[in-house]
Amino acid sequence: MRKIVYLLGTDGSGKTTLSSNLLNYFHSQKIKATYFYGRHFPFLLQPFKIAGKITALKNTNEFKRYDEYKDKKNTFFAKHKMVGLVYGTIWAVDYLIVTLVRFLPKLFNNKIVIIDRFFLDTTVNISETLNLCDSQMFKLAKLFEKLLPTSTLNIFIKVSPEVAFCRKSDIQSIRYLVERNKRYSILSNKYDFCVINGEEAEEKVLLKAAELIKSATNS
Repeated sequence: MRKIVYLLGTDGSGKTTLSSNLLNYFHSQKIKATYFYGRHFPFLLQPFKIAGKITALKNTNEFKRYDEYKDKKNTFFAKHKMVGLVYGTIWAVDYLIVTLVRFLPKLFNNKIVIIDRFFLDTTVNISETLNLCDSQMFKLAKLFEKLLPTSTLNIFIKVSPEVAFCRKSDIQSIRYLVERNKRYSILSNKYDFCVINGEEAEEKVLLKAAELIKSATNS
């Protein structure tokens, strides 16, 4: 029976590295496994992003002055809730269409499908961008959950914001990571995250993840 393994975590947590290691691990054991990188940059939002840069977010820089950028964005969407609703809806529709088209072929002829970023990551990103409350975030996650294949196992790779920030040079700021970690924490109980310490040695992380997957596969 096919199993879908969903790896979650902030940027810098080691999801992509673990995905690659797991794929090699299962292939070495002659187990059919495939990998899906689910990060998505919504094409339909580009006009909104361009308009935002020349109006509400003018003279801000997401990477050099993240606090100012984020605070202005929060203020804008708080004042213009209808714009936020349209923005979030377009983002969600764009994500669903593109993800389903890309992901469904992965389900054929593979015993294990390893997903690096999926609907909860997108839920966290949309929720943080629009500053959604917890109940709104849960509703968005529920919508995605109904329309996308169900995962067998959700593995959360936990690292501190400080460690994650040091690992990658393209992360906006530690605040960016802290904000997203809080949202993952809120979602963790509802979606039964199996937590792995991503700060341990790469081999240990691999073996712990492989053990969890084997247990889920045999159940």
